[in-house]
Amino acid sequence: MKKILMIFILIALLMPGLVLAEATDQTQPITVACLGDSITFGAGVEGKENPYPAMLQVLLGNDFVVKNGGENGRTLQREGMLNGPDAAFNFPMTYWDSKVMNNAIAAQPDIVIIMLGTNDAKQYNWNAERYTDEYIELVQLFQGMECVSQVCVMIPPPVFELQEGMADDEIDRNVISQELKTCIQNVAAATGCPVIDLFQPFVSRADLFPDCVHPNKDGNKIIAETVYTAICDQD
Repeated sequence: MKKILMIFILIALLMPGLVLAEATDQTQPITVACLGDSITFGAGVEGKENPYPAMLQVLLGNDFVVKNGGENGRTLQREGMLNGPDAAFNFPMTYWDSKVMNNAIAAQPDIVIIMLGTNDAKQYNWNAERYTDEYIELVQLFQGMECVSQVCVMIPPPVFELQEGMADDEIDRNVISQELKTCIQNVAAATGCPVIDLFQPFVSRADLFPDCVHPNKDGNKIIAETVYTAICDQD
């Protein structure tokens, strides 16, 4: 028995890499952090299994851990607000100071998926230059993390005809369909990260957005499948 033990110790001293490989043979799952607003969170669908990050988890399987970093009302811009300047009830809604942002960093993600901009497109929040600059800053923050291998930016889905008095009726549909898309493409060009376009797949699918802003279960399924394809294409 002592002879066998001595042989093993000798092998460990002469070939430490081999022993280490045996000890760490169980690979850690790849962590995907999905940053976003209420669309990422899953507003408009019931059940924890129906927001797109949960569906993405199923598609990717056990080799991945998908974190839902979405929260209602969040903006990418630091000066983003919940309501307009004349509202009696108001407070900042920037993603930068949120718990979900801190959680995303703490998760030490391998892949980061960002979809922020729908709330930035509200008339009282929108500033194209500030949005672009702060988006680049956010992307570069994650690109600077040693654990992160890829950051993807997503063009949000379209916002359909909102009636006055509806929730989110301050969202400027022209900003969503034109300026926002251009800004995100500029962010991608400046940072070298891929773009996932969620505008085009939904442009004629108002039927999937019961409240004109948030996708239903079938809409979330399309988002999950689109993100899944983008992640697989990066491999």
